[in-house]
Amino acid sequence: MLITTTSPHVKGNARTASVMRWVILATLPGLLALIWSFGWGSLIQVMLCSAFAVAGEALVLWLRRRPLAFFLGDYSALLTGVLLGLALPPYAPGGSRPLVRCSASSLPSNYTAVWGRIPLTLRWSAMRCYWSPFRWP
Repeated sequence: MLITTTSPHVKGNARTASVMRWVILATLPGLLALIWSFGWGSLIQVMLCSAFAVAGEALVLWLRRRPLAFFLGDYSALLTGVLLGLALPPYAPGGSRPLVRCSASSLPSNYTAVWGRIPLTLRWSAMRCYWSPFRWP
């Protein structure tokens, strides 16, 4: 007999915050490779985008009078900043960081990473062709 159920099919104790932390940790090898290949600009981009993402989410949550600890505690804003920082060229000028996080959203509607990446991709597509040269070991 075939039993059909809705997802998730595997149940566990994994919470959103722990999954987000694991995804952030999973980006570290790629970030280290970018730093080794293209210099410290990649780390600077990730740090600045992460700071602006968390600060932007905190600001919007504060304006909407929502609890900061609850929404910032799931690390979705930090993950959004990390992913967008990795998407930027290493030495892109700083005017792009306010685009990183434009609204405070809970996880089910967390498409702001996609909507934040679209303007960044359009704005910096030409600069991606002129990255700093790759450094061979």
